[in-house]
Amino acid sequence: MKTDATPVAVSPKDNPLLRYGIAAIAAVILTAVGTFLWQQRTHAKPPTDKDVLVLADFANATGDPVFDGTLRQGLSIQLEQSPFLSIVSDEKIQQTLGLMGQPADAKLVSAIAREVCQRTASAAVLDGSIDRIGTQYLLNLKAVNCESGKTLASTEAQASDENHVLNALGKVSV
Repeated sequence: MKTDATPVAVSPKDNPLLRYGIAAIAAVILTAVGTFLWQQRTHAKPPTDKDVLVLADFANATGDPVFDGTLRQGLSIQLEQSPFLSIVSDEKIQQTLGLMGQPADAKLVSAIAREVCQRTASAAVLDGSIDRIGTQYLLNLKAVNCESGKTLASTEAQASDENHVLNALGKVSV
């Protein structure tokens, strides 16, 4: 028996298996790209030799006013000698503080220094503190990522008395 039926070509548009396959591949690609971009945004990169750093004021828990401002200044002088680091200038910090609605001489506590860091597109904040333990002094210094707030590195040094604090500061800045 002979029929007049001719084979009918099925259009790719009408093939549900092909449509679902394309949709699945597109979903996998979008998920992979989204995951990659999310990881790049959330994983903080450590500072490199070309990154700029903001130097915060030291938190002085000793009660001794001789350390107010002097430790930041001493660390700034030591770090400016480094061929590997660049510190945001005091003029740039004052300008940025003005844009933030802060007085130009505002104390650079951690939160304000981090905002300055973000606004100047710097890589990290160097945040320090000094504490007295008996007759000794403990200096802490940490690098904090501007965007995430995560500590990238930290170090500490002890000074046997007030006269050796600057030597200890030299140790933490190396």
